[in-house]
Amino acid sequence: LLLLLLMIAHHQHKLISETGNVKDEEYPDDTSEPLFIKKPIEDLYNVDWSHCIGGSTYGAVVFATHKETKEVRAVKYMEESAFAYHEVYMHHYLSKHCPDFVVNMYDVFVNTLVQRKDGIDPTLITCKPVQTVKLHSICSNNTVGDESIIDGANEGEKLTTTATTTATDTKGKESGKAVGTTVKLLRSEMYRENVKFVPLRLSKRERELLKVLEGALRVSEYTDKVDVRCWKKTDIIVEELDEIEELLLGLNGCVNFKKTMKMVKKPLGKNAKFFRDVFEIGRRYKTMNPDKMRTTYGKLLHMLQDAQSSVIKSYIEMELVSPIKTVYSFLEEKNALHLLEDDNIAEATHDTSLSSSKKESADLVSNRQTALEELKRKHVSDTLTEEDIDLVVHSITDSNNYQASCGGVVLKMLKYLEMYFDPHNSTTSTDLHIRYGMNRSKLNHSHKQQYTFVLQTLTLWKEITQQMFRLWYASDDDMLRENVRYTLCNTGQGLNRMCSCPSVGGAMRSILGSVQRRCGSWVGLAVVHLGDRDVPNALFFIDKYTQVPRILGPMVNTIERIDELAEDPNTKAFVDKYGGAEALKVEILRHFFRFAFNGDGDDGGSCIDGRLTSCWNWCSRLEKTDFYPIFMLTGFQGFDGSFKN
Repeated sequence: LLLLLLMIAHHQHKLISETGNVKDEEYPDDTSEPLFIKKPIEDLYNVDWSHCIGGSTYGAVVFATHKETKEVRAVKYMEESAFAYHEVYMHHYLSKHCPDFVVNMYDVFVNTLVQRKDGIDPTLITCKPVQTVKLHSICSNNTVGDESIIDGANEGEKLTTTATTTATDTKGKESGKAVGTTVKLLRSEMYRENVKFVPLRLSKRERELLKVLEGALRVSEYTDKVDVRCWKKTDIIVEELDEIEELLLGLNGCVNFKKTMKMVKKPLGKNAKFFRDVFEIGRRYKTMNPDKMRTTYGKLLHMLQDAQSSVIKSYIEMELVSPIKTVYSFLEEKNALHLLEDDNIAEATHDTSLSSSKKESADLVSNRQTALEELKRKHVSDTLTEEDIDLVVHSITDSNNYQASCGGVVLKMLKYLEMYFDPHNSTTSTDLHIRYGMNRSKLNHSHKQQYTFVLQTLTLWKEITQQMFRLWYASDDDMLRENVRYTLCNTGQGLNRMCSCPSVGGAMRSILGSVQRRCGSWVGLAVVHLGDRDVPNALFFIDKYTQVPRILGPMVNTIERIDELAEDPNTKAFVDKYGGAEALKVEILRHFFRFAFNGDGDDGGSCIDGRLTSCWNWCSRLEKTDFYPIFMLTGFQGFDGSFKN
């Protein structure tokens, strides 16, 4: 019976693949066929392939803009002809018979001519949604239910679906107005989701309290005393918490003496709000500035982790943890979330760090200032002052600048990979293949496999850096859950607290799933180590991925400055020894793409975290390479950054 069912399924799949059609009895329709267009979708639309607004098991959705009408659509693209044609005829039939329930079919692009750089060769379909709310919920939840598709790089004909963001199937001016309204709603909803994780910039008073906290943490020996105790641990935890609280009060006397004198006359428990605010400021500042508090933040988090125990709370009689303040929570408290729906908010927070010229940068700054003034004119109220709007805009701008600086280096490395290497063709100087045992390699990859392995890893890192604030909040939530249980053990990387990470795990599964759908067939393991000896806790995880820009930043800086060395008469002869500027760039990049991703990490190095470990191992051996002097000439000082405040 099973064999018979398999034969029937195979015959059905073959029939659909060969004919590109579906039997009439499967999807009966008394209307015309969908309009099939034999041309690339890029001829008519500007498709933003890099930003996925939805997707699940079978596909993904991105935005597209018509080149002539400027109509914005939501593009759905499919990999396999069988699934794609089923999707086309299902929508085509249901859109005629159930117009209030499904998305209307618009037109279909069928081609094998489009060759994207990441290997996907899509054939496209276009639909239009009947209900705004349906597409709205799709975007806000970042899922498309059962309507998604696999976006891979397999051979054969593929289909892509584009859906216009119109609220109803109207014509003329009403349709155009509906499109504009829907797009605005989509963007404002997505903007709201993003700012939920954008930390609020510190005020002047909060910066003073930050100095108080850093001073207290520097002299505290909390983890040194608590984590080595095996007996009467509750007593030592309470004693150390009392000590850090007294230190905070004492140092605060240097900032606000009169207020501190009133506070010290009360029991410590009566000053709970002050302690919560100080600790929240430290956590928020670290989220905004990962390169700061590198020697004290772990101490702070472990201390608050212990304070979340119900037993400890009963002793200290206060709550020390409060939610991190974000732009969203600040506006919600001010009853001013409507500010995020204003089109000027995007212009006022535009990142200027990647401007190509001084004139462009000056124009952007001018436009930002104009947009900011317009925001103040429209939204100042009794609850929301001009200073509040400045704080919101500057906080979002800070987050945009941070994401641009971290994600920018990953994007540049992806550009170098595509510029200097071809997955299908290689020469002696561009071959990326690796063999087990070669330069500590634990993987066997052909040139194409290694290219794909590096491409997928960098794409994953790009997504992680773009969602770093979300991961910071997930990490904070995992570490500071109430009554979190941890095991103190030597993981081979020192003594660490090992505990589960459900929030980070969920966020990483979402990010990894999105990347896998985009990249297609996955090379290597897709295991994310969390709560084990490789990545013992959420703090360890977030610290690992803040290393990505520290690793890739010096690489990008060196590649970009090689041309300067080649033009400088003092160093030109030295660069020529390597065959010239371009040959030197290829040599450095080839060495990095081969041996920084060769599996020289735990579990063979092909797991998600092992890729970063092997990359870090390559950095530790950089000084042994032939091109290390080039790094020194371009101002290289190290990959680890500074541990100074």
